[in-house]
Amino acid sequence: MAICSAVTSKVRLFQAYRTASSASAAVHTPKKKRAGIYLLLFLLSVGFYLWQNGNVDFSHTTYDHATQASDVIRQSLLNHEEEVSFRYRTDRYDKSLLSTALSPTSQEIRAAYYAAVEHTGRPNEGDQLSRWTYLSEIMTTAYPQLNGTYIIQADCKIGYYVTKEQEAWLRTRIPAILSSLNLTGKSDYEKVRAIYNWICSHVTYDEAHLNDDSYWMKYTAYNAVRLGTAVCDGYAQLFYRLALTAGLECRIKINSNHAWNLVKLGNQYYYCDATWDSGLPESQYRYFLKGSMDFDFHTNALKMIGVADSPLLDVDRSLPVAMYGYGR
Repeated sequence: MAICSAVTSKVRLFQAYRTASSASAAVHTPKKKRAGIYLLLFLLSVGFYLWQNGNVDFSHTTYDHATQASDVIRQSLLNHEEEVSFRYRTDRYDKSLLSTALSPTSQEIRAAYYAAVEHTGRPNEGDQLSRWTYLSEIMTTAYPQLNGTYIIQADCKIGYYVTKEQEAWLRTRIPAILSSLNLTGKSDYEKVRAIYNWICSHVTYDEAHLNDDSYWMKYTAYNAVRLGTAVCDGYAQLFYRLALTAGLECRIKINSNHAWNLVKLGNQYYYCDATWDSGLPESQYRYFLKGSMDFDFHTNALKMIGVADSPLLDVDRSLPVAMYGYGR
């Protein structure tokens, strides 16, 4: 009887344990299911991320901002490369505007290009680069990141107004022109005057190609020196390169249909427009070393994103420009 009672007690204890275990499992099963779902979602997210980023080579630099790629772009321009690629992070990706100049991505990449052609004081860079190179095509691929941002792969095609060989030829001619002017020991004013006189007497306005939009050489300093003809852009670029090579501080200023220069004498900048003084004797110059109040018929233009957004449109607004012409 005692044995039967003991067996019965053990059976009851086992039944009680099984009942308690079943109840516990019933309580924890929903939690386990949720944990499993979360784990599955996480693995799917990681898988999607890896699939999206499978073509990204993370061994190369990914910049925090597009403008940080400016050195890479500048070197590509100087090397006359037809394509330049870089990657950067952004939280401004907008797929709906991707194909337009107004898209955040396009604006960021154009900003990187303009940072690459900012004025450096070196005659082969800065304003010169901005006037004979251009972004001919922008292609982007966006890779979504787990934190909600994107890595943008930017592949840009670059256009040039001159060939690599033509640019190399011009680089040899600039010092030769300055050597012929005997500028050693001359004051800054005398250097500016000699350079301006040389341009006005050696370059004529290219009337023959004025309405030929396919003839891009007219916009270059190369044409101004090699053929002795150019339109305003060629004049301005040539003055810029000669002045900087001679140790002067100079900039190019543009509006929607014209280009000219600013050159620094003392603590102020003065306007020069060799295009409009070309072919005239020095005594009849009207646009040599003028100030903001006596530089007639030159106006600013409004910026238009993606059309004419060059920083050179308002370069003079950040410079100490004299109110009146030099010596007044």
